[in-house]
Amino acid sequence: MLMRHKHVMGKSTQLPTVGMKSNNKQKNKMSFIFLGICIIGGNSGFLIGYIIGIFGGVIFTPEYGKSIYPDTYKDTEVSGYNHYCSLYFMAISLVPGSLYCLSFFALISINIECSRLETRKHMIVAGGSLFMGSVVSALATNIVMFVIGPNLLGLGFGLLNYQGAQRYMSEMAPTQNNHLGFLNIAFKMLIAIGILVANLVNYSTYSIKDEWGWRASFGVAVIPAAIISIGSFLLPDTPISMVKHGKLDDAKRLLQRLHETTNDISMQYNDLITAKEAFKSALGFKMRTLSQTQNTPYLLMAIALPLLQQLTGINVMVIYSPFLFKALAFRTDATLLYTSIIGGVNVAATIIGIVTVSRGRRRFHIIAGGVQMFVGQIMVGTLVLIKLVGATGLGDVYDYLIVVAICICVSGFAWWWGPLGRVFFSNDDILLLFPLEIRPYGQNLAVGLHWIFSSFMAVVFPLMLCHLQFGVFYLFAFFVMIMTLFAYYLVPETNGILLEDDVSQVWKQHWFWRRYFFDPSSLMV
Repeated sequence: MLMRHKHVMGKSTQLPTVGMKSNNKQKNKMSFIFLGICIIGGNSGFLIGYIIGIFGGVIFTPEYGKSIYPDTYKDTEVSGYNHYCSLYFMAISLVPGSLYCLSFFALISINIECSRLETRKHMIVAGGSLFMGSVVSALATNIVMFVIGPNLLGLGFGLLNYQGAQRYMSEMAPTQNNHLGFLNIAFKMLIAIGILVANLVNYSTYSIKDEWGWRASFGVAVIPAAIISIGSFLLPDTPISMVKHGKLDDAKRLLQRLHETTNDISMQYNDLITAKEAFKSALGFKMRTLSQTQNTPYLLMAIALPLLQQLTGINVMVIYSPFLFKALAFRTDATLLYTSIIGGVNVAATIIGIVTVSRGRRRFHIIAGGVQMFVGQIMVGTLVLIKLVGATGLGDVYDYLIVVAICICVSGFAWWWGPLGRVFFSNDDILLLFPLEIRPYGQNLAVGLHWIFSSFMAVVFPLMLCHLQFGVFYLFAFFVMIMTLFAYYLVPETNGILLEDDVSQVWKQHWFWRRYFFDPSSLMV
């Protein structure tokens, strides 16, 4: 488990005699480093959201369809074509599917190379992969480029999303003045903003003719990707990474700069040495340890949370809402406009979620979000059914109702389930459900399954929509209900538990999970 350096409070130290010019110079160095961290973290969050938004919009535009699958797309323009069972839709779903699939392979490569590759180099590789993916996607002229581009984006997306930006920020940001908390909040907000900006770019470039609209949408991603690669190259590596690679003197000097002091930083340095030894010990840890009886609750939670998250249908709402609008006979420009509105609702709900999730009871938030998403999915399914039987008669009101229903689902996820999912799976948030000794492996399993389930849902949803039509949303509503009941009865209330606390105590007090922590020695007299 990688540990972030700590700022020691409450200890008085003798300040060395230094000139004012030296102090100002030290603070200026810190300012430049922190500014660089902010720029890199901000661009990373924005780019992650932007890629999700692009894959959820531009690939469903007519011009993109004509470019990648010209013959298959031509069939969709025939009068009376059944968009619910579109062969083109099934083919185009492989594009977002590849994004998540390659993210999973990126996770595997990270775990293989993590001990050998510096944290900063992860960022450089991620930015470079995203840069090349954006260029290839924007300039694609044949099926090979249409395949390579999204795959490079998926690889960079996985590297940046899991072990890149947030890991770099957590290892670099000093804890005084809550720098890390600020960066984490900004990072999550910028993901939602990136999705919104992508939707707006898609809507703005739709009117550009001769394929240049969707090419411009992909091309915009080149700018933040270049900033991430160049900025990561210029910034120093993290202190814990330096210690792991034997650069002890460099780590000490960087700690002094990060903590804005020339004082003795032996306490923080010793924390890094301890973290290094813990990391070396963890390399010998076997994944099969997760299958031991006392770890069964953590194993089941690592599987259940990402699975339930995908079965809520949230990816369908974010990625496939443009196609759903088209299947309901909406115009393409209206489709992109409504998608932008949904993105704006997602931004507002994400901000509310970030503010509220750390102040209240987290299990209650999951339940409240589940109820809201259940209502939204039932509304969407019912409205699709009304359209199928030809009993609309509502005109523009129907359009507004379907958009409102989707916004209810998206906002319910964004301000309840979404922030909690990041709390459970992130290295940097204040709360995690996994104990320290198995946390890296529990997180790797949860994140890996998240990418697998996301890729599976992206590819399978077209088939589900074809055979179930409106019923697929009722199915999602059913799984949302299962998720809500699961949260109510089986997710422990962990409000107030800090990162370094022994979270197993919470599980031992839970009515169901405590049976896995039975101690036979307690029966001995």
